[in-house]
Amino acid sequence: MQQFIENGKRGYAIVKDKVVSVACIIVPDNTPNAKHDYSPDDMIPIRDGDKMTYIPLKDIFDDYNTAVEELKLRKIQKQNERPSWDAYFMNIAIAVSTRSSCTRRKVGAIIVKEKRIITTGYNGTPRGLKNCDNGGCPRCNSDAPSGTKLDECLCSHAEENAIVQAAYHGVSIKGGVLYVTFTPCLHCAKMICNSGIREVVYNEHYSVDAKASEILQDAGIILRKVM
Repeated sequence: MQQFIENGKRGYAIVKDKVVSVACIIVPDNTPNAKHDYSPDDMIPIRDGDKMTYIPLKDIFDDYNTAVEELKLRKIQKQNERPSWDAYFMNIAIAVSTRSSCTRRKVGAIIVKEKRIITTGYNGTPRGLKNCDNGGCPRCNSDAPSGTKLDECLCSHAEENAIVQAAYHGVSIKGGVLYVTFTPCLHCAKMICNSGIREVVYNEHYSVDAKASEILQDAGIILRKVM
């Protein structure tokens, strides 16, 4: 139960799942400095807008206590819930994206085989260059509108880095599943086709390049959205 003050009057709101189920103002009598010691059976005057009703105090607190217990139970149940494999891997890809130094968009990707993470990647400037947020990519640090001057961007994409990392360490990704926070661009889509990845799972749609989705589907690569 949350207490609030309205026009100098004390009130209470019972909130359940972020929805106010009871919003009321306790209306005192006209006696100056009157003290109100309520018992559970007292009828409490409740103002709901312009309407005045009387509700037993114990009913208000019963509703509140029930709501609290339900919320506690839901919290325990949620804590005990195991995420699906898709949610598990996508949440890891989202965490990977936080390593990105790109000043425009942070993207993360992981490649999975037989429910094991093979490699990860996030977007940023190539190895040995300044990070994007340190001025490494002039295009990302310019005022170029989104989706323009992409040929001037020095950043490698998350999918690209995940695939290259596998090659760098001599790990096969044939038959793997790519989890990525945004749908691939055309360049990354071509790399995905040639790498042997069989499925791409994404979280958000990148609308700049519709052709990328088309060639993935034409190549028989599953493309689907989760979360």
